[in-house]
Amino acid sequence: GNMYEFLESSLIDANKKYPLLARQRKQEGTPTVMFTILKNGVVTNLSIKSSGHRSLDREARRMIMISSPFPKIPDSVNESSISLTIPINFRLKNN
Repeated sequence: GNMYEFLESSLIDANKKYPLLARQRKQEGTPTVMFTILKNGVVTNLSIKSSGHRSLDREARRMIMISSPFPKIPDSVNESSISLTIPINFRLKNN
């Protein structure tokens, strides 16, 4: 991965909200989002590998959609698109 990809995942992470229902039910999981970012930053081909909990999967999808469009892919990254696979961890902190 390059700096651009690192930036993407921290951008996505900033939009994470633990779904209330999942929190109340103590549901944890890691949906994996797979998507492609086009040169202009637009997201395409978004799919989710399920965490086993619908609300966590939905939140993972929402996080990507709300992060879109991403910053344009810099010319230094010699790609017309970048495909990313990002696991999104939903873990309840045990207080």
